[in-house]
Amino acid sequence: MVTVPGPSESAASEPWAREPGAGEPGPRALHHERLVPGPGGWLLLAGFCGSLALVFLPLLGPAATGVLAGGLSVLFGGLLLRATPTVSVAEGWFHAGRARIPLACLGGVEELSPEAMRRACGTDLDGQAYLCLRGWVHTGVRVQVRDRDDPTPYWVVATRRPRDLARALRAVDSSPEPPGATAPPEPSGVAGSPAASGTACSPAAEEHAERARDTAD
Repeated sequence: MVTVPGPSESAASEPWAREPGAGEPGPRALHHERLVPGPGGWLLLAGFCGSLALVFLPLLGPAATGVLAGGLSVLFGGLLLRATPTVSVAEGWFHAGRARIPLACLGGVEELSPEAMRRACGTDLDGQAYLCLRGWVHTGVRVQVRDRDDPTPYWVVATRRPRDLARALRAVDSSPEPPGATAPPEPSGVAGSPAASGTACSPAAEEHAERARDTAD
């Protein structure tokens, strides 16, 4: 199945296939994190929903308006959680939102402080880089892509634990290739599927290199 990138997730060409359960921590997960809003974000959401409900106060009265405000908070909170990306390192893959890439295709990892994150997403940004960002997360990592067949030079991924994520990604350099880290087979009609081209970062990574790609808008 080919999916499209969500908010703040873009690239010229990325592996958008999402395997079942990719957003859940597995027994071999080296890192797992959901980029949920902080307390301030939830307070802003509650305030927004309360303000929206106040419009109907003359029509509904105080009790019904309070119920409406609570219902709107639950509704918008659920939608926000549904759109919250997961960042994980597990079973030979690096997942960031709806995108994933074999760990064997990754190069250097750089931890980004808030200031470095602003530069990485601003003046220093390469237009072909893949971004997985959320406005309430101010730190992240920049990960180089060393697949010569992938035009994406690097990923910039938001995380509240850049040191832990960088450590998980670097740990792969000294780890053996995990068995069963191949991508699930893609339908034959998927545009851009490299099943026929046999794209690989290196001979050792050949079993990891099947991807589904989609061009971001």
